[in-house]
Amino acid sequence: MYINFLKIAYKGKGMRAVADEMKVIDLHVPKLTADWFSREEYEKFREELQGKIIHIDAQSASTSKKVKRGPTLLRSVHGLQSNEHIPVNVNQLGQPLGEGGQLLKQFLGTVARMGDKLPIDCISWRVMPSSNKDDVWDYFQRKFDVPISLRDFVMKDLDQKWRSWKYDLRTKFFTPYQKAQQHFACSDRRVVEDQWKKLVQIWSLEEFKKRSETNKQNKSKHTLFHCAGSKSFADIYHDEFLKTGATLDRGDLFIRTRMKKAGSPVNDESAAMIDKI
Repeated sequence: MYINFLKIAYKGKGMRAVADEMKVIDLHVPKLTADWFSREEYEKFREELQGKIIHIDAQSASTSKKVKRGPTLLRSVHGLQSNEHIPVNVNQLGQPLGEGGQLLKQFLGTVARMGDKLPIDCISWRVMPSSNKDDVWDYFQRKFDVPISLRDFVMKDLDQKWRSWKYDLRTKFFTPYQKAQQHFACSDRRVVEDQWKKLVQIWSLEEFKKRSETNKQNKSKHTLFHCAGSKSFADIYHDEFLKTGATLDRGDLFIRTRMKKAGSPVNDESAAMIDKI
């Protein structure tokens, strides 16, 4: 009866494969008699049943295991031929728009993680060699059809994405093991090993720890978060103009990007700011 209950329960959870597996368990019990069944028969039955349960548990774990999404690589863009370029529309403020602009920003995210172009062992973006920045800009122009005026946007966006990349590496492969004084190994294949070793040395300096703590405190004071998702403010502004012909001022844009779909502000701080606008 217990096994039948398990079958029904597993079917109810949609675990059809596991339920089917349980059907093959031999539940034959010798006919009840005055002697019932022998110790040998009982032990054999119990071992076979336990083995099936262990197998089912393993199968259940494998079927419920989530498949994690890998990093965005954009091989199709990196592999463009020399005569192929992706067009990008730019607004009057030098900001990319539309699908081309979205792809451009995703591409910059992959470039920011390329150690041969933007090494992670630089202390800050300000000291990143100009030759590296020029090389990245040239590489970028070989993939996208954009005006020279977009360079400022590209460099600022790369700065932000490069720092975010280092922060991600630090939280995954350095900070969790710092107190235990374990070996700091990075399993991300995009990271250059020699650069990683130097970066670990930089993070271990007392000067860096103090600066990091100061930055953490300053960041905690930022409370006006937006909920626009991956869509840029430039695209929101541009789409509104195409739909209604109206132009959003700074106040309108702030409200539009701090309101949830349900109609409420993203947090109390944003609500207070909206009331002042």
